[in-house]
Amino acid sequence: MSEKNSDISQTSIHPVRGTRLGRVLRDTETNLIAAQLLFDRTLDRGELIVHEVEFNLPGDTLAQDYFHWVTHEVTLLTVEVTFDRAYRPSTTTSFFRPRSQAPDTCCHELRLDHGDRAVLVQQPASAGIHGIRWEWPG
Repeated sequence: MSEKNSDISQTSIHPVRGTRLGRVLRDTETNLIAAQLLFDRTLDRGELIVHEVEFNLPGDTLAQDYFHWVTHEVTLLTVEVTFDRAYRPSTTTSFFRPRSQAPDTCCHELRLDHGDRAVLVQQPASAGIHGIRWEWPG
């Protein structure tokens, strides 16, 4: 997760289901947060796991993107973002970057499912950064 003009030291991370929180690293220079997610056991190669994590930003800060960074190809990757129905984004777009400093590729617009949820599914998912970016109205 990366937020422009936000104090990432105040962002809280809460595992909702399927995982526990391990180490959390915050890079204030790049405004990035990396969270280690711990599962109950070591996963077998190709095994899938469903987990949910909630990020709470300080004050009136509005998030602009959410992504997963995978270090090697995985069989299936799903990235999902749920918005408050009272304040939904005007557009949502998927993106992929093979490296952190590379330009976005494979961008396409995503529709909101059920009016409040954007979902990106990659099968398989190459190593790199897979995410969802959005713009707020106004």
